[in-house]
Amino acid sequence: DEILKTGIEQGRVILTADKELFKRVVKAGARGVLVSGSGELEVLVHILSKNGISSVDLDGIGSRCSICNGLLEEKRPDQVKNGVPRKVAELHREFYQCTTCRKVYWEGGHLTRIKALVRSVDTLLGRAVAT
Repeated sequence: DEILKTGIEQGRVILTADKELFKRVVKAGARGVLVSGSGELEVLVHILSKNGISSVDLDGIGSRCSICNGLLEEKRPDQVKNGVPRKVAELHREFYQCTTCRKVYWEGGHLTRIKALVRSVDTLLGRAVAT
């Protein structure tokens, strides 16, 4: 019941596929979502819709560090050349660095895939809200 205790103390939403834990969450008056869905995308859409989120957008995508959630700031190539592979430094002109952990990011295939995922989630959320 450590999860329940922590969730209540920190005002968190408790996500679980465990029906018994979810019953205890409800009984305790905590916020929770009983997760259902056959795949990760369906689970994500279920969680968002159960929390009243009816759409997602691309604003802010890539503005936070995926390691520590720190803010990213734009950097010139010469400012990050020691923090990226040589080939990346040659191919890219825009870089972002976390103000907290100093991890360096650049726009590549990963960000393209994240944007596609966001578009898919938004489409599925629209369908979930309509039903």
